[in-house]
Amino acid sequence: MSSSVYRTSSSPSRSSRSPTPSTPTTTVTNVRRSGRSRKAPVTYELKALFGLDKESNDTPNHSERETSSPASDAPQRATLHEFSVASQTERGPWHNTNISKLLWTRALRGARSSHDDIRATVSSNLKLSKWWKGASNDVSALAWSPDGTKFAAGATTQPDEYNRKNNLVFGDLLQNTLHELPDHNIPRKSNIADERLFATLSAIQWVGQRLYTSSYDHTVKIWDTDTTPFCVRTLKHDSKVRVMAVSNLMPNLLATGTEQAFSLWRNPDKDGQEPESLKIYRDPRQKANIVLEPTVLAWGPNAATEHYLAGGMGERGGDEFKVSLCGQLSMWRVTESSIERRKVRPDSQNIFDLKWHPSMRRFATASTYSQSMGLPLRTRSVVQIYDILSDDKFKVTSQFACSALDMNDVTFCPMDTTYITASCTDGSTYVWDNRNPARAVHRLRHGTSVNPLNPDYSREATDFGVRVALWGTTIDQFYTGGSDGCLKQWDIRRSTEDALVANITCLDEGIMSGAFSQDKSQLLLGDFAGGIHVLSCEQSSDPEPLDFRPAPEPSSAEEPAVPLANELLSTGQLTLHPIFGPVQGPCYKGPYAPWARGLPKDATQVQHVPLLSQYQLRQFDGPSLEDRHELDQDSRQELQCHLNLARARHARHTQSGAAPQSSENDRKRRRDDRTSNSDGGEDNDPIILDSDQGPSFSPAQKKTDNPKRKVKSMDLKDREKKKKKKKKNKSHVITRVENAIIDLTVDSDRESQPASSSPAPHQQGPPLLATLKGLKEESEDEDEDYWWPDSRQVDANLSHDEVF
Repeated sequence: MSSSVYRTSSSPSRSSRSPTPSTPTTTVTNVRRSGRSRKAPVTYELKALFGLDKESNDTPNHSERETSSPASDAPQRATLHEFSVASQTERGPWHNTNISKLLWTRALRGARSSHDDIRATVSSNLKLSKWWKGASNDVSALAWSPDGTKFAAGATTQPDEYNRKNNLVFGDLLQNTLHELPDHNIPRKSNIADERLFATLSAIQWVGQRLYTSSYDHTVKIWDTDTTPFCVRTLKHDSKVRVMAVSNLMPNLLATGTEQAFSLWRNPDKDGQEPESLKIYRDPRQKANIVLEPTVLAWGPNAATEHYLAGGMGERGGDEFKVSLCGQLSMWRVTESSIERRKVRPDSQNIFDLKWHPSMRRFATASTYSQSMGLPLRTRSVVQIYDILSDDKFKVTSQFACSALDMNDVTFCPMDTTYITASCTDGSTYVWDNRNPARAVHRLRHGTSVNPLNPDYSREATDFGVRVALWGTTIDQFYTGGSDGCLKQWDIRRSTEDALVANITCLDEGIMSGAFSQDKSQLLLGDFAGGIHVLSCEQSSDPEPLDFRPAPEPSSAEEPAVPLANELLSTGQLTLHPIFGPVQGPCYKGPYAPWARGLPKDATQVQHVPLLSQYQLRQFDGPSLEDRHELDQDSRQELQCHLNLARARHARHTQSGAAPQSSENDRKRRRDDRTSNSDGGEDNDPIILDSDQGPSFSPAQKKTDNPKRKVKSMDLKDREKKKKKKKKNKSHVITRVENAIIDLTVDSDRESQPASSSPAPHQQGPPLLATLKGLKEESEDEDEDYWWPDSRQVDANLSHDEVF
């Protein structure tokens, strides 16, 4: 609003509001555009309300104002006007909300403008209210529910040993909870404790009470969010789902983009639905060996563009520090019964981003630059605006050259259609005016990245730059967030030096994503280190963490293996050997080892080909070692070690068919119940042995006359019993192999050593013999304790050089 200057005449005259007609002595140099004169405010207590009349507590009434002189009335109105201009200039997020100022605006400009000012003031007062950290990786996809009380956040994942869960979480602000949704995963191929490999979330969109999520696990999942979210439908694809778009205006239309193609799903909520292929016609001048993958997909947001679907592609792979120039821009017109492809020119550039105008028949693309566009030589990327003509043809009406190497996000200003922005990887956001597209109006810069960068390359080749570009409720509320961790608010109407309004918040990690709720009262941010931050306009104290509730762990893989093992035994595929345990049965159906039969890997009917002789001689179940004359000395020695180990490990299970009982060694490993009265007497109080201080007795034993004699007699009886037990189980002791004495005995005084001092678990082949030879020999007169590795520590998969 332009300021009006009030000037008083030199000669005194009556006020213009006096009932006596006279010529006005006050003139306005700048009139309003409508030509109407400014109306006086109807709130007559403004002086007392804003403290303009501190010298006198008496407020003049209506009659006194009519009879006051012009000389005294003009300065008063000028003061009120100066205050109105000051209040409009100072209004912004860096000042606290002042109800008095809002009342003054309502009285001066009307109720509608006051409502807009209240909404703008409230929505600009964003402060951090809730937070959580623990997502699988970068939080790159965010979405709000229509009522603004729930949200969903998706993160990227690592496909290696650094893979973590929490790739999709669901938040409820009313309950202050955050739930894990672990459904987007695939079976892990490597032998790791967690059998699930969590996949990257590529896109999230909320439509009504349905939440749509796409992932690299080749699926799109549809969730019901009325209460606790649960998956109601899974749409399977042939490869990674990189982009997804759900139509807000045309119900039951879902478009997806996999690694090389686009698809359309009609009525995805129903069973048995198959996707329709969206054909892509590439420019014949492009090389055929260039592989393109989808980068963006978007439906038209208004009634004039609701039938249009736009998709962009870029070249896959290549140098990670360079941007490929090849790509594709496609357009389809989707109706209830047909899919029509529309030609767009130019259409063979690498598309970084695509946005539809919220109310007009146009869209903008951020892409690479080609010389055919006729832009300045220093141009490396370009923003183009395509308008839809009356005959459903698309024409480029504006081009904005940019010196940045790569772009992240392009936006239309919803308050003024002449402004368009592009946020880039060089840490800056460029603003253009469509009325003068030759040069950018602003270059809004962010600080240096908080993440370490490769010094051998420029920042825009290694940094992700500015990833968030959002508009609030007014034109002075343009928010950007980037790798410096700061969320900034700009006013693009000012000069570049004064465009920064405020730093709303500064995080410890770079900002990767952002999303406003529908009423713009809450802002959700995702950072580079798996953090989620909720900024709210509500006045709150210190930020509080969200109550995270992880999903229940899946049932162990051992539980379903028990019925499976019983089924294999009952069908004869496996048999239970009395010494070696489960082995191949007469009805065994595989799998087989083709290489052990001299066949190629892709051979069929492997079961009909016998094993090679060198492997047949090394089988567990067969003739004695003395009868296997074809084996050399080393193979015979290695096989003997395996046979001895198998007999020893299964010895407890083969005694009279009884269930395995806890051995003497098992009791000695439990220090709390180390020993007991072994003579079968009534006195069962334990004796606690200590290698440093000798035996200590329980209170009941201290009352005996000669406790030492009792302990001595117990030691003699224990020794005799253990010697008998040793002779009884003599057949299960590992025999000597050549000059190496293999005696798996452990001293009872050494059992308190840490677990790291125990023999290493068996791996494969020769390490088994080295492990057996490494066990120490103990004297015959000491208590002997035969210890064997647990079954879980021995790898059952034998290598090429080992026994089958």
